[in-house]
Amino acid sequence: MFVEADNPPKEELKKLMAFYSSGELLKVKDGAEAFLKEYDQSVFLWNLLGAVFLGLTRFVDAERCFKKTIELLPDFAEGYCNYGLAIHKQGKINQAIEIYKKTLDLKPDLAEVHNNLGHLYRTQKKHVEAIEAYKQALKANPGLREAKLYKFQEQARICDWSFYEEYQALSPQLGREGAPIEPFSLISKEDNPQLQLRCARDCATRKLKRKEYVFTPSGREKPEKLKIGYFSSDLTNHPVMHLVAGMLENHNREKFEIFAFYYGPKDEHPMLEQARKSVDEFVDVTELEDAEIIDLVRAKGIDVAVDMNGYTGNSKTGLFAYRLAPIQINYLGYPSTMGAEFMDYIVGDETLIPDHLRQYYSENVIYMPDTYQPNDNTRVLSKETMCRSDYNLPQDGFVFCCFNNNYKITPQEFDIWMNLLHRVEGSVLWLLKANQWTEANILKEAQARGIAPERIIFAGRVANDVHLARQKLADLFLDTFNYNAHTTTSDALWAGLPVLTKIGQQFAARVAASLLNAAQLPELITETPSEYEELAYQLATSKQNMLKEFRQRLEESRLSVPLFDTLRYTRNIELAYEEAYHLFMSGQKPTDLRIGA
Repeated sequence: MFVEADNPPKEELKKLMAFYSSGELLKVKDGAEAFLKEYDQSVFLWNLLGAVFLGLTRFVDAERCFKKTIELLPDFAEGYCNYGLAIHKQGKINQAIEIYKKTLDLKPDLAEVHNNLGHLYRTQKKHVEAIEAYKQALKANPGLREAKLYKFQEQARICDWSFYEEYQALSPQLGREGAPIEPFSLISKEDNPQLQLRCARDCATRKLKRKEYVFTPSGREKPEKLKIGYFSSDLTNHPVMHLVAGMLENHNREKFEIFAFYYGPKDEHPMLEQARKSVDEFVDVTELEDAEIIDLVRAKGIDVAVDMNGYTGNSKTGLFAYRLAPIQINYLGYPSTMGAEFMDYIVGDETLIPDHLRQYYSENVIYMPDTYQPNDNTRVLSKETMCRSDYNLPQDGFVFCCFNNNYKITPQEFDIWMNLLHRVEGSVLWLLKANQWTEANILKEAQARGIAPERIIFAGRVANDVHLARQKLADLFLDTFNYNAHTTTSDALWAGLPVLTKIGQQFAARVAASLLNAAQLPELITETPSEYEELAYQLATSKQNMLKEFRQRLEESRLSVPLFDTLRYTRNIELAYEEAYHLFMSGQKPTDLRIGA
């Protein structure tokens, strides 16, 4: 948001704005700072410089610039909005909310401010307040598509499914026109790999337009040890860390030097401490600006940079747009293509990315021999004695469950789940408890389908070892369709609970099938919704012996199946890193790699 300023020379301003639109932010900074020596009363220039500092993630400097704009022009509502954004980016949530409210006192119909308030409430998990803020943004600007999609996402988080008709009407335009859309918000809404690629490419092209550094093999000696850099905000009590913990510990230190670049919460959770001890060098870059991180990574000579966030909440994917290392890999945390020319590879497998769906991935594919997903086979289940009555479950009735995040649930699978409760007498559905709005909406939807509220049971949050152990109390895990259970599938299988899935088209809709194949339980993969419902019904009634056989197979073979062979997986991902780096050193372009083929 800029205000007009006539005092700096017009041609020079046009040049600065051209640099700004091309992503040459450092040139804009130098030009604007030069002008400010002469025109230090220019609101336009201070505002422009603040925007540049935002783009450079120099939020304290951005705060200083935007504060100057409102000192020069006290009624400049847009300046307050930008000032609030700079505070927001520093994680000062409550202060940012107050500044945004001040902005709305000056200009109540400023859509961007309502939108930013929605983001803050979303961070605080104040879902209803977030939805209302996005509604106000759309009232002020009906064309603000970002607000609409975030509103949909917040509604999904409380299982308010009233938005689906509007979403379906909007979907064909996404990634084709208007502001770029964060593709992660679409994954749970529909199973559409073409849409994922289109929106990811649009997002990468327009939001992550940067000038890449060029690495060449010329004059470069093959290192004695390959330096692998994992970049993540999730190396603490998070599903990603639960998956990679064993892999990090098992890396071959004679051949690899392992770095972790961390920008997540500064908590004291044991998992974060485990991450620190599992790598050769743990680098907390939370307080560093992007330029400082880039210089630091290049100074350490990282050979393979692995992005474990992608387009998720606390991502620093923008760093990769500058090229951090000769090889850059999209891995694990983001279950889709990134549509970005600067990402060389995505880690997948033949189930996730079969030949007929290969066209929807911009990266070269590293095809792992079993499954793309690592697992830690030292994870412990609680030894606590548990019985169904501890969790309000029926002693004799069949217990269907789904411990996915509630936003993954759509009306399509919920209809099937309610049909199953009608068909299987005495059965219940056990879901994860998220918030009071979710429970109320789920119960309302169940009642609308003729199911009594007492047949829906909600499981509260508990320690991870307890959560793993309590899954033994359920009979069958029912997967969601567009966005499968990922870590949650591995959790259930590790605990001995069979998982029933329907394989879809996009990456996120094929993960459970990948994991079931690696657990040697392909019988639990179905192709259609009707097949999914019918097999669930049979396993709950006439084929309970088959279900018991699945449980017995899990119990007897979980330490030998590929899914839970941590060392095997680690050696295979290491082979992938070596092959990718060998191509680079040979002067060849990245290409699809089939590991162990």
